[in-house]
Amino acid sequence: MSVNKLLPIGPNADLATIVNGACQNLQAQGFNVVPAMMGPGSAMITVQKDRDGFKNFMGLGVECRVTLTLNGPSINLNIDSEWVNKIIALVVGWFLCLVPFITGIVGCVNQS
Repeated sequence: MSVNKLLPIGPNADLATIVNGACQNLQAQGFNVVPAMMGPGSAMITVQKDRDGFKNFMGLGVECRVTLTLNGPSINLNIDSEWVNKIIALVVGWFLCLVPFITGIVGCVNQS
């Protein structure tokens, strides 16, 4: 599921500075962050947490990709979230046992 947001920025804002500040803020919160500048007016940031091992299998892993594009006096954010591990946990939990179903719901709440 993709979400688009349009945020106003200053007239002389630098995209690299915005990306760097966002990455530092997210890393301080415990997320793994991978920034990628795609040009002077666009960048992509991949944000992850608990995407390996048992927590990911149980639907508790969080991942999203944010594409930032400068658009005059504003910045366009396209946020694409990863829902596959939560759907798998919900289906497995529904048919086999209740634990992955519950953790899948918790993962869905955390992802959104």
